[in-house]
Amino acid sequence: VNAFLPVPDEPLAAEVDVMVPERRRRGFGGEAVRLLLRYGREALHLETFVAKIASENAASLKLFASLGFERTNYVEAFDEVELRSTSIIKIPWTVQSFDMAP
Repeated sequence: VNAFLPVPDEPLAAEVDVMVPERRRRGFGGEAVRLLLRYGREALHLETFVAKIASENAASLKLFASLGFERTNYVEAFDEVELRSTSIIKIPWTVQSFDMAP
């Protein structure tokens, strides 16, 4: 899981990327993204997260939709869908708290 900071012209936004090639469909990707989003919101005070996903990647599109991301754009040149989540959207946390490193 990666968060690329900042998104051009959006200082409180990050682009989210996840890849779990050998452990698919076990919940690892969803949990990792949830933790990243929570850390981004609570520790980094980010407001928006952006995901760019290949249009044929149904599993990733479903994962991000389940986390409250909404489709905002389609880029035909790359055949990818852009999805966004804002701080207004509630994410179903599986971890109730975390301690930030000093």
